[in-house]
Amino acid sequence: MLINVRIVVGKSPNHETLCESFARERNEQWQQQLNDIIMSGVSGNDHLLLDLKSPEHRSIVLKALKSELRNSQLKYTSDQLEAKDVAYETIASEIDIDNLMPEWFIPRYELIIDECSELGKGGFGSVYQAKWLDSDVVVKEVLLAGDDKDSPDYSCSSFSASQDVQSTQTNDMERVQALMMFRREVDIWFGLNHPHIIHLLGACHVGKPFFICEHATNGTMVKYLQKYCSVRVPTSQLHLQ
Repeated sequence: MLINVRIVVGKSPNHETLCESFARERNEQWQQQLNDIIMSGVSGNDHLLLDLKSPEHRSIVLKALKSELRNSQLKYTSDQLEAKDVAYETIASEIDIDNLMPEWFIPRYELIIDECSELGKGGFGSVYQAKWLDSDVVVKEVLLAGDDKDSPDYSCSSFSASQDVQSTQTNDMERVQALMMFRREVDIWFGLNHPHIIHLLGACHVGKPFFICEHATNGTMVKYLQKYCSVRVPTSQLHLQ
């Protein structure tokens, strides 16, 4: 899935620091809310399942529980760890965990996205700088077919009610198909390991889909070929524009 990236330069350091501070504060607030949800599950897993109605919430809490169980052995008592383990197994038993939380799944709460420093925008979405596990990464938010942004506005039509229902059903079908394609691409990309292919660190398929990858230190393919290729190849032949 390729997009034409428009590089944005000239951001002041203070501007970027302020944006990163806001993003970090939002992330800390979300982390606290998430911890409250997890701890509520310790005392009542049935209530936890009822509260986590959406696939996104269940994916996020499962990921957090798994991380807590793996990395926080010293933070909790043995009873609390056992309760968290029961909460994880309870949620996992009610869903298709392999489908909901694939190996490459990274929830949005693990990212600090600097939305003030947009790196580029194209027909498939926007690209931002971000932090993941204290590492500098690139996040590409993907706009799928069928998303609300693509839906026509029939609000002025006398047939708006029926048109809206039909449009919603069509958009839902289009989005399901686009999401299947998104997951296929992630499955393929995540399994690739080559020095000439940007490394995919992970992705998220729930809510607003996005990729997380390393920085393209050598720039775009077009600029790289223009600089180093001995034979000039029209970009139209590369299907990049």
